[in-house]
Amino acid sequence: MLTALGYLLALILYPSPLRGDTIKATYLLHLAPYLALLFGLLAVWLEQRSRSILTGTLLLLCLVDLHNLPVMITHYPLAGLGG
Repeated sequence: MLTALGYLLALILYPSPLRGDTIKATYLLHLAPYLALLFGLLAVWLEQRSRSILTGTLLLLCLVDLHNLPVMITHYPLAGLGG
């Protein structure tokens, strides 16, 4: 929470009107493992409450992965490889 507030504060205090690249979202990348743990705890809680809701949630996550799969493949040729 403190990191997100610091990120927001940096966006407000140090704006870059020309290019918009003042601060990158990768500065919050270290939060990813904690978010994974939180989702794991949510999955355990859902499994105890209602297995069908957990199954539906996991199915929706799989559909989101399938939808976002093309983003994982670049269409830019590598320089110097004849592309």
